Amino acid sequence: MAEARDAMRMMLQQLMGDTGEGEDSITEFTDDRLCASFLCGMCPHDMFGNTKVDELECPKKHSVTMKEKYTEAAKEKDYPEILLKHLERLKTSVAECDRRCARGKSRLEEAATADPTCSNKAAELAACLASIGQRLTKLDTSDKVEDGDPDKLTPEAHATISAEIDALKRQREKLDSEFKKLLPPGSDGSDQKLQLCEMCGALLSIFDNDRRLTEHFGGKQHMGFVKIRAAVDELRAKKLDTIRRRPSTGDRARDRDRGDRSGDRDRRDRSRDRNDRSRD
Repeated sequence: MAEARDAMRMMLQQLMGDTGEGEDSITEFTDDRLCASFLCGMCPHDMFGNTKVDELECPKKHSVTMKEKYTEAAKEKDYPEILLKHLERLKTSVAECDRRCARGKSRLEEAATADPTCSNKAAELAACLASIGQRLTKLDTSDKVEDGDPDKLTPEAHATISAEIDALKRQREKLDSEFKKLLPPGSDGSDQKLQLCEMCGALLSIFDNDRRLTEHFGGKQHMGFVKIRAAVDELRAKKLDTIRRRPSTGDRARDRDRGDRSGDRDRRDRSRDRNDRSRD
């Protein structure tokens, strides 16, 4: 999927006479103008297009050429500075998602009118639905890919997951029956039907069918945050926060500019001092 998107991006850049590197040619993938997350294959701005969490256009440059160079170079060694910038960008998306989850949870708590026992049962039902949805997504993904793909399940694994889904559906029927018995007379449970997906911040209905569950758990928003949260955990394990960032190409260029301007001011100051002394 990412490869196809990059190929399309490269074609558009070539057709428009733009390499994605701006007026000043970028020759090093360590240049600070480049998006570190794009180089690492996971820019949030590319992951959530046309979803409720669409992050629109990335403020950093996306160069397919530099990404290819970085991918090859990263096979030989890690580039901690790039990985650290990538980690910080992903942590920003996770923090925003967590804030969205907190707001959603608060709204649901304010809207709930049933007693705590009913609310707890609704939460159990939602957790059961999440387990079903995650397994349905695994089967759906496996059925769509070719043999040899990492997401392709063996027949044994496919059968095991199918059996787990059947067991979870029986549990769902039991929980659904228990939930409805706890509802006040005349209530349809509408004030309790929405539950929060704490992975991506979306709201799920406890009455969703298999198709809706598969669409959510296999959807762009949910899977995007599954990948982002996993990447954050993996990058944190590298202890990148302890690495002191060295200046990037862009940083060094700005430092040189500041140094040149500072040197010019010093020379002007010395010249004024000499002129003042000569007048004295």
